[in-house]
Amino acid sequence: MRLFSIASGIAVLLTTAAFAYLLYHFYSHAGQDVHNPLFITGIVVGVLVAILSLMGALLLLWSGR
Repeated sequence: MRLFSIASGIAVLLTTAAFAYLLYHFYSHAGQDVHNPLFITGIVVGVLVAILSLMGALLLLWSGR
């Protein structure tokens, strides 16, 4: 069970890193859409999801120790 928890934590951590990169990529290439309230709302929700995902990854890694 310990190995599965650590492997799951690493997988979630890598997925969170990829998701954060995609958020950065979409934001940096948005152009004039940055001023759109729906775009800003989407980025804020995405950042909140990334933070919660990072917390989940850390909890999985710490529970495997």
